[in-house]
Amino acid sequence: MIPITLCGNEEPGRMGPGKIAVMDSLLDPMPLRPDRLPSPAFMPRDDDYAELLRSNDFDIRLQTLNRLGGLSRRDPDWFTHCARKGELFKNIDRILMDDRWEVQHQCIKFLYEAMPTFGSNLEYCVCYLMPNLLPKLGSSKITVRKVSIQALQAFLRLQPEALGSMLKTLSNFLLTSSDRTTKADVVREFPAMFLPELINSDWSNLLDSLTKLMGTTDAETAENAAITAKKLEVYLGKNAFERILLSLPSLQQKDYARFSKNVVTPEGPATRAPPQAVTRNTFKLASGERRFRFGIVPSVIAAMVIDNTDAVTRISGLEKWKLLIENITSEEISRLVPHLHSYLMSLGNVLTELNFKVVNILTSALMTTSSSKINFIAVLNMLIPLLLDPKRRVRLAAFEQLSVVGYLMNGKMDTLLRTVREAETRHGAKGLTSAVMARLHRQSLPRIRYDGLIEYSTPPVNDSSFGVSDSELDSDENLDLNWILHGGETMPNR
Repeated sequence: MIPITLCGNEEPGRMGPGKIAVMDSLLDPMPLRPDRLPSPAFMPRDDDYAELLRSNDFDIRLQTLNRLGGLSRRDPDWFTHCARKGELFKNIDRILMDDRWEVQHQCIKFLYEAMPTFGSNLEYCVCYLMPNLLPKLGSSKITVRKVSIQALQAFLRLQPEALGSMLKTLSNFLLTSSDRTTKADVVREFPAMFLPELINSDWSNLLDSLTKLMGTTDAETAENAAITAKKLEVYLGKNAFERILLSLPSLQQKDYARFSKNVVTPEGPATRAPPQAVTRNTFKLASGERRFRFGIVPSVIAAMVIDNTDAVTRISGLEKWKLLIENITSEEISRLVPHLHSYLMSLGNVLTELNFKVVNILTSALMTTSSSKINFIAVLNMLIPLLLDPKRRVRLAAFEQLSVVGYLMNGKMDTLLRTVREAETRHGAKGLTSAVMARLHRQSLPRIRYDGLIEYSTPPVNDSSFGVSDSELDSDENLDLNWILHGGETMPNR
């Protein structure tokens, strides 16, 4: 990992006591060691993006897509001025077929962010990519799947008349692809396209494809198609759905009747949960397609919270989990009791891990927001208590965020240091101010990776060590690392 370093007007060793150097840029690199190649993040500004995307080098493609995303955010007219639009999209289409999920994710993320800048070319450009973009709804990587949903939803909101083209591409994929797993996942995820803006659009092509799938594929995929068709019925309303169904051949109508009879929805007075958006979690097969963790939590929700590493997905899963517990019945309580220990252990682990990821989300937001728009008092009131958090990972993430805040405050540290001293006095946290000063004098910043995650400027070698000896850990320059590891318990007297 190459940490991103801040270059001040004074050498660190020459700074006076308590003086913080003015930091120049979030993107100033450290001098590269001779065994490291120059990073493609620092390529010349006049690069030909279409040519770079053709490269077989993994890093060059990732960094080029990252820079394209930044360009689209800065200049709404960049695509109008692009002289090689056709070649650019041919290379993007090629990237969507790449085996590396990281490249796929960054490519789709760029499309999602840049769509509003495509203007009158939007429908043509995205529909050109659709045969390789739509199957990403069934990606084995949840981050790719999530950003694909966002991109396709954004496209339909910007270009609702393109729904017909999307449904034709979907039909071709479902009826010709031999990849059963991806096909089943695409069918399960597609209801995310049931947007309120499109409720009066023509969905007949989708129902035609789903009913054909029921009659020509394995039982599991047919059941998934029936669930999606049932969601379409709820989305459109019974009358509109029946009109489409009756226009299909009788054999397809029979296939739908045969498979949909096993699909039930939690409607009626017995339903205790409040109304919610149509998702796969609101449906289950009578044959038992919906599995449970801890006796009461649907496996889909449990996977969002326990098995997922994305903080945003986890938070969404926790909200759904909370609704389940708020509406728990006595029968469900009896099913939960045998699993109570593992239930509490799992939630405890999630909450321990989640806090530092939320801090990192906020750090990423700070790094991509103009300092003129930031309320630093509010940020500091949230950040400083995290430096005292009992969890080591949270303290680590908080010190990384502290570096960013210090940089954005442009050397004006009075407010920051006053808030730190007040917290030190209030909580009896002796040594906190010294640890904060050590971090600010370190003049290093975290980095946002190509996939949006935070790469720490001072990463530990493991959960309990920075690879620094005990004697070095007690030195002034490493007091921040000492605090992260020990929370001030072993801070030397100054």
